[in-house]
Amino acid sequence: SISSNIANATGSLIDMRARIVNEAIKELKAEIAADPSHFLKDAIDFDNVGLMGHSRGGEAVVRAHELNLASPEYKAKAVLSLAPTDFTGNTSASRVSVDNLDTSYLMIWGGLDGDVSGLRVAGDRAFTGAGTRIYDRTKTHKALVFAPACTHNRFNKPVWRDQTEWQKKVGGAPVLNLPANVASEARHEALIKEFASAFFDLTLNGNAAQQLLFRGEVATTSGLDLMQQWDFGSGKLLVDDFENATANFGTRTLGTDMSIEDFTAIKVPAGAAAGSRDLHVNHNTKACILDVAAAALAPSTLSYDLTTAPGVGVDISAYQYLTIRLAQLRD
Repeated sequence: SISSNIANATGSLIDMRARIVNEAIKELKAEIAADPSHFLKDAIDFDNVGLMGHSRGGEAVVRAHELNLASPEYKAKAVLSLAPTDFTGNTSASRVSVDNLDTSYLMIWGGLDGDVSGLRVAGDRAFTGAGTRIYDRTKTHKALVFAPACTHNRFNKPVWRDQTEWQKKVGGAPVLNLPANVASEARHEALIKEFASAFFDLTLNGNAAQQLLFRGEVATTSGLDLMQQWDFGSGKLLVDDFENATANFGTRTLGTDMSIEDFTAIKVPAGAAAGSRDLHVNHNTKACILDVAAAALAPSTLSYDLTTAPGVGVDISAYQYLTIRLAQLRD
């Protein structure tokens, strides 16, 4: 076991952790290569590696993967971020993401995360951010699992860490103040075991049957209510991610009461209204924003021309799914 708390003391919250991960793998690889009788000689395939981290470690494994691409010591086929921070997301120069198509990405986050909550204050940066921003930026095959009843520290043991995440003061003394609907430690453990094992079985062993779990086509055995997003497949036609002035494929026509803009600002505008999505939504992407109140009075249509030439359409019969990512700001 290697303590990475020195990264906190030096202010290198993510990069140092990432370099510790890569150096540990490098040292282990060299040690095995130098000893023909090493007990791990036939147990580790450094060309088929999965990385997993929690909290700052969940962001660090993404950074470790990026650093390794520049100077390869192993091939990461899968990266799993469990309740990750997004410290690096505050500046475009340092933002981490998984973009090479040989590597898949999974992000798991709890709705009662009292540590990495993405809390924002008008006029301030969302310094820590949350994993949804990493998911937004990632361009490879990816999936997201959101568990409304899960916390941050219950993915770890011992659970006495509840005290550092959910407490209030009564008479000046700290008292545990867990939400009534919080999932048990056992269900936290069941969730991560189920999805982590399925993810690595899918990506490292090539067991395609595991795709059903990430598409929500089979029920979770954890007993938890989940919200899932996914974006993966052997062949994919991206029509529009709204990151550019024009569509990725075809021609986009915006209806009235629609605009393409940042879904949320990384730096929250000073004096932002209490109900502003900039305060309450943790994303790092652009979107097609619809003025719902105006559209209720007169329908507004977003349309695409997918012809490659006048009268020549695109054959989309080979595709199985049409996926659309929607969100609505609620009270």
